[in-house]
Amino acid sequence: MAVVSRWASPDRLVVAACCGQARRAKIWSLPNGRLEAPLNFGDPSSWELVGDRVLTETRSSATREAPEEVRLRSWPLDGRPAAELGRFGWRALGASRSLFSPDGESWLYVKGRQLFARELPVVPGTVDRLVGEHPEPIVASAWLPGETTVFTRHDAKAWRAWTLGGKTPPQMEIIPMPTTASGPVPLTPSGTFVDCGPFNARAQVWKRGSWLDARPLVLRRRGLWNLTSCRTDPSGGWLAASTAEASRLTLWPLSTAHPTVLDGYSTRLRPIAFSPDGRWLASFWSGGSLRLWPLAGAGATTPRLLNAARPRDASDGSGFSNLAIDPASRLVLAVGTNEVWVAPLDGSRARRLEGFERQHQLHAAALSPSGRLAASAHYIGSGEKVLRVWDVETGASRTFPLPLPPPVGGAGARPSVYASGIVSIAFAGEAGLYTGGHGGVRRWDLATGAQELLIEVPRERGLNVEIRPDKNLALTREYPATDATTDCALTRQHDLAARRSRPLSAFGTCTQDFALDPSGTVVVTGDQDGIVRVGRLSGGEPHLLIGHEAGIDRVAISPDLRWVASTGEDSTLRLWPMPDLDKPPLHTLPHDELVAKLKSLTNLRAVRDPKAANGWTIGLDPFPGWKDVPTW
Repeated sequence: MAVVSRWASPDRLVVAACCGQARRAKIWSLPNGRLEAPLNFGDPSSWELVGDRVLTETRSSATREAPEEVRLRSWPLDGRPAAELGRFGWRALGASRSLFSPDGESWLYVKGRQLFARELPVVPGTVDRLVGEHPEPIVASAWLPGETTVFTRHDAKAWRAWTLGGKTPPQMEIIPMPTTASGPVPLTPSGTFVDCGPFNARAQVWKRGSWLDARPLVLRRRGLWNLTSCRTDPSGGWLAASTAEASRLTLWPLSTAHPTVLDGYSTRLRPIAFSPDGRWLASFWSGGSLRLWPLAGAGATTPRLLNAARPRDASDGSGFSNLAIDPASRLVLAVGTNEVWVAPLDGSRARRLEGFERQHQLHAAALSPSGRLAASAHYIGSGEKVLRVWDVETGASRTFPLPLPPPVGGAGARPSVYASGIVSIAFAGEAGLYTGGHGGVRRWDLATGAQELLIEVPRERGLNVEIRPDKNLALTREYPATDATTDCALTRQHDLAARRSRPLSAFGTCTQDFALDPSGTVVVTGDQDGIVRVGRLSGGEPHLLIGHEAGIDRVAISPDLRWVASTGEDSTLRLWPMPDLDKPPLHTLPHDELVAKLKSLTNLRAVRDPKAANGWTIGLDPFPGWKDVPTW
């Protein structure tokens, strides 16, 4: 039975069979699926692959937990006889756990809170070296082949990484475990966390360095998992697991990019914004906190909580409805139902910008290119219908009355609470800005207060807008401005100089939100169908990012074009690696090319079966190995 596996290299997998007086190992060469000669290295208590040899530890006694003697040997993979590395008494040592060092030069053992190293081969009388110690007794240990790092832990919250540098003192790093794991999870040779619990019937994978609160990648395989063993290869490109009571070996390629998923974004409005320096993704999280989620390179795995007051209406799940970050990545502007806050990204004290009262509901948020000015405006409610611009440093503000269109229904009809409402704002330098909302898109001169209607829609309709003034480019989405319902709408692209527009039909027919990158060349949309679409404005089919289980709330593009972020009605925040926009999306491939692509991803096949209830069953083709690691 295939129970335990180790990776000898990224393309060679050693699988050992359990039980009996001899442990037999088979070596698989993955690029061509070739089975090399079997290796017999007895029945050790534990074994590890180090380079081109297997190191074994054999304990002699009635119970392995309290052995009398330990025997260490080295077995070459080419079948030559084993070399003796040492024998010594286990009880006299007082050890509770043991393992080989990653370089195979020493044998490590745990004694209470301390980790010691004994050089190999063992020389009698040599003093063991203290690697390091924990505040409490050590309960687990592991290492990464091909590296010089050993991992130990004393609780279920974190591993301690000890870097062994020859005669130099070991360096220690604390590596927290993912909070979404049901218990302590081991580190794999690639540095990821993997849980192949027998009762889950699945493998769960967390990337080291990713957000600790993120949902794991779940890999499923039919059959029993009660004798499962799983490992990743040293490069992290593969996961191997024995399933179906250890009668089948399944391999998953892990090199395909997957989104990072956070559950629990359960506020009624789920705003997000990337910092222009590419280090953070801002959100307003459940419980009333502004959070900065670190992106790759930020050097963190947990969010930074910003020092902003909890909005007065956060108790009903509303809270902040929109976020904006200045180009220098110093400040985040958070707009709530009737509150506007400016919070420094470094976590220092936030300030409220005064001016709007409880009768207002706000949505639009913008900071000027210098970060000196902030703007928001009336969206809905009975309060004063104005656009307000603040000096961020002093808190002083100026107000500009919003045009009030005639009420729908003719003379004598009461104005809609949505009348004159603004949903989006964009600065054009320090002296002008654009607004999108009830009636269309307007351009404002902040020196004189003059405004001009650029894009008009019927008075019962409104437009939210993403605009790039230097390129005379705008994207809009039409919405009903007479009630709170949302209907299906296309995103449209506008040439502001030529006063022309065209629908972006390929980007969804029921768009909920959209975003432009700073250059105005890449667009992302979120639809009521739960699909995120991203592509170039210049043409072609967008890539589809599929995973949300309900409609999309918000989308955003990182300024460096590395990430797409989305939030949805399924209460998740998702961070997607940007797809390769130079390659055609999978769903656009010609039929024969698409079928060939799908066949390259798996050797599982749907085959006709007249005995099956639906006429089909899943067959298993011989595994030929992969010359090239398949990707979507």
